[in-house]
Amino acid sequence: MYSAYIESGKHTFQVPAVVFGSDNNVIWSADNSIVGMQKDEERPNEVLLTMLKAGTTNLVVQTMDRKQCGSSVLTVSPADENDWQIGNARYNDGNSVHINNSATPGTSPLESMGSVGPACTSCHGETATGGPFTNVSHTPEQTGGFSDDDILNIVLHGTFPPNAFFDWSIVMYPNWQMFHQWADIMPDQQKGIITYLRSLTPVVQRGSVNFGYFDMDSGSADAPAQ
Repeated sequence: MYSAYIESGKHTFQVPAVVFGSDNNVIWSADNSIVGMQKDEERPNEVLLTMLKAGTTNLVVQTMDRKQCGSSVLTVSPADENDWQIGNARYNDGNSVHINNSATPGTSPLESMGSVGPACTSCHGETATGGPFTNVSHTPEQTGGFSDDDILNIVLHGTFPPNAFFDWSIVMYPNWQMFHQWADIMPDQQKGIITYLRSLTPVVQRGSVNFGYFDMDSGSADAPAQ
């Protein structure tokens, strides 16, 4: 599991965690200096994690009788306000704000030569005017299982990690790869887009799958869903 943290405290970074394999109430634990927890009383196997500082901790979950136990590593990367502002400008406004004021043309057919791509919210989320991608969300409820490199490969190269869920009913994976290559996001901006995505409020996706790193043969990027 992955998130970020900015010391200014202006932004909240949260990740929902869920456990499978037990229908009973479970006990969650982690380094409480790194992460706070808010349990969902209606869904006892789910907890909302709020980042308190950068660092790494083991998130441990066990059944009340302590007969079953599982764990996951949570990595919280440090970021700063400048990173968030860069990501916000690109994601919401389509503005490519470069720290070094450098720019190169993008490679996606949706990018005109010498300009940046459209705002991410032009195609995704409730602000989008329409199309097949309004159901596809980028909040930590969908991306909390993706590492920074995973997210960059998705955004820059249109490449999903092996066995990560990709909904072929929305668009064919090879077709999606052709245009989802936002090369205008230069190296000095990449941490910004990751930081901004990790700061989004976790929400349920209107599509069929959340928690974006299931090991699912039927819905992986490698093969269309059956």
